[in-house]
Amino acid sequence: MSVNSELMQKILHLLRPLMENESQRRGYLFRALGTNTPVQYRLAFNTPTNDFIPNLVNELVAYGETSSGKPALCALLEVVREDVGNDIQVQIDNLLEQINTSQVGNQEPEHILTQVFKTAPLLDDWHQLETKLNNWLAQVSFSIKIHTIQAEYNSTGAIIFVNFVEQKIKYDLNLPLKARVFHGLNDAIVYKEIYKFSSTQIKSWTSNVTSLLIGFGVFAVVIFQPIKKDFSESKKRVDILDGRYRNINTIKGHSDSVLCVAISPDGKILASGGRDRTIKLWNLTTVELLTTLTGHSSPVLAVDFSPDGQTLASASNMEFQDGNIKLWDAGTGRIRQTLGSSLVALQTSCVAFSPDGQTLATAHFDAAIRLWHLSNGKELRTLRGHGWDVNSVAFSRDGRFLVSGGVDGAIMIWNWRNGERIRTLNRPADFFGSMLSFFDRSVGSIRSVAISPDGQIIASGGTSVGDNGVSNPPIKLWNTSTGEEIRILTGHTASVQAIAFSSTAKIIASGGEDNTIRIWNYQTGELIQTLEPQSLVNSLVFSPHAKILVSGTDDSKIRIWGVSS
Repeated sequence: MSVNSELMQKILHLLRPLMENESQRRGYLFRALGTNTPVQYRLAFNTPTNDFIPNLVNELVAYGETSSGKPALCALLEVVREDVGNDIQVQIDNLLEQINTSQVGNQEPEHILTQVFKTAPLLDDWHQLETKLNNWLAQVSFSIKIHTIQAEYNSTGAIIFVNFVEQKIKYDLNLPLKARVFHGLNDAIVYKEIYKFSSTQIKSWTSNVTSLLIGFGVFAVVIFQPIKKDFSESKKRVDILDGRYRNINTIKGHSDSVLCVAISPDGKILASGGRDRTIKLWNLTTVELLTTLTGHSSPVLAVDFSPDGQTLASASNMEFQDGNIKLWDAGTGRIRQTLGSSLVALQTSCVAFSPDGQTLATAHFDAAIRLWHLSNGKELRTLRGHGWDVNSVAFSRDGRFLVSGGVDGAIMIWNWRNGERIRTLNRPADFFGSMLSFFDRSVGSIRSVAISPDGQIIASGGTSVGDNGVSNPPIKLWNTSTGEEIRILTGHTASVQAIAFSSTAKIIASGGEDNTIRIWNYQTGELIQTLEPQSLVNSLVFSPHAKILVSGTDDSKIRIWGVSS
């Protein structure tokens, strides 16, 4: 899909009055794409409107489709349409029709070469590279300059490590290395094909990247794949990450169990909380300890970064004389605010920021979910419905709803803005059902809930014991809209403590008391891989680009798992 100058002017005229300040711009982008997308990191939100909107449109076009299969530019326009009057809605409808017509007329095969410019030392940290999928092309990117140009047809495709780039080279097959000039551009690439993949299977190359970089003096990395009308088969292959996870680093810093982990939205900082009552911030790439935060007087049970990465929320077990929910400046390590101050603060099991960063949800021992307005630190509302402790809460990426899971075995979907309970999954959370789940181990409690990036699936994990006394806790997948159970994933032999969705691939990670981490294809239910950290898994989190999975375990260690061949 491309946007010509006439269409760009129409979009600029339409969006200019609606995106005059940074808050409006971020708000619309969050609603259209959710959080943790490359677009958010590449855009300068404080630039003049006439510069920002064309940059935004170009980034959305390059981004391609959202997780639901909709062009990102169309997703933004549809969000804007919700906030304007009828006359503007008509204009947006016309624009959407033009964009869709443009797409239909652009269905002939295109052949794209994507250059990714990055220095060799940075490329050596291969796990920083993201497999990004749009409606046309699988390309490598990570908040770095991407230049897309037309290239000649190649039936097999190739991953190419570029060791020389020169301006205005003429097409000459007799050159020592093959050179091509691309129509309409001055740049030519002189390259050597080092690793090829077939058109029927995209193979992993990351395990060889270090030696290749050293041996060939790499300047840039290129991935080139022929484009087809029907991209569905390629999409299925690329959606499942090219490779398997392996332990690439182990961090030893806590003196007791690591109970929670979180990664900043830009993927640079890892936060961990432990039974030793400390929070530690780490450089995720170098695993260097940046700072240790002290302030809790009991084990730290939960940590979460705000969408802008500037604030870290934490929660702990019972605290006396002070609140157990704290907001920290992620840059300085200073406490900004303490929520819920009282004589005795009961256990808070989970914290989660809303996508707009204005609200914090907390899960509590007293069966309540509390919502806090972060501008003033006051409690916005309390959600009640669970019969026992609430263990886990999660916001949908678009901010439409909140999901909670608790000891009573119930999973609840909330309209958190007005406090309405939309739906209860798993079983009615009435008093008798709650009592049953508490005393009958076969009913099981919910330890963790997570929501898929597109908001269509809820995953839950917890405890369950069969009639034979053998623990075989299932992970259940639920349809958010209907409440129906979609699929059950079985394999863990003890309680499932943690669940995390990948943001870029159709995979889910689960970890539990059986000392394993399991990677699943949640569309098919296939178990892709089992990792063995040799200790009870308390917490899991994917990096924003899903090349990294981090686990916190009972042996006081943090393990970093990266994709390999």
